[in-house]
Amino acid sequence: VQRRLFAAQVGSGGPLGMAPLLGHTEHRVALVSDAAISPDCNQILFVSDATGNGDIYKYDRGIDVTAVVKSPHVESSPSHAPGGDAFAFIRASDSGSQLMIRNGSAPPREVAEGFDLTRPRFASDTVIVLFGRESEEEGWKLLAHREGDTPTTLASDVRLPARAGPALSADGQWVAWASAVSEQSSSIFLTRIDGSQTVEIS
Repeated sequence: VQRRLFAAQVGSGGPLGMAPLLGHTEHRVALVSDAAISPDCNQILFVSDATGNGDIYKYDRGIDVTAVVKSPHVESSPSHAPGGDAFAFIRASDSGSQLMIRNGSAPPREVAEGFDLTRPRFASDTVIVLFGRESEEEGWKLLAHREGDTPTTLASDVRLPARAGPALSADGQWVAWASAVSEQSSSIFLTRIDGSQTVEIS
C-alpha cells in the first residue's frame, strides 16, 4: 500500500506533499494546494505540480490518490458539487481562463470562459459562484454561473479574499463579500445568489 506524507511549510503559500507520487518511484517534494473536501467527507480534491503542471488529484478515504484531471494546462480551485460526483475547477490556457466541470468519469467540459476566472464554489448543483475580471486593469467581480447561461455579475469592485473562495451561506442563497472601494472598505455586503437583493452590514 502506498502512503503519502503531507507536511505544511510555515510561511509558504501552501503545504508540501512528500511522496512517491503517481508515476514516480522516488520520493520527491511537490507543491500541494487548493484542497477541497467533499460534502460526505470521503474525498479530497487537491492540486499538485508533481508532473510540472497544476493537475487535480483525488484522495478517496481508505483507497488511494488518483489523478482525475491531467492536461498541458494549469488547473486550480477544484470545488465539489453538493450532490453527486461532479466538481468544478479553473483551467488557465493561452486564451484566458475557463470554468470547467467534470461529472463522474466523463471528460471535463468547458461551461464559461473569461480573461481571468478564479475560485469557483457551488451554491447549489446548478449555480456556481466565482470571481472574475476582464483585464489586469479592471477590478474583480463576483459572478454567478448557471448551466447553459453566461455568468452574471452579482457585485463589482470586489476585494479578492486572501486564498479563499466566495463566502456562501449554509443554504447557498447568499454570498458575503467586501468592497475594494475605499469608502466602503469597512463594510461587509450580503447579496442573494439570484442578484435580487444586496444588504450592507457593518
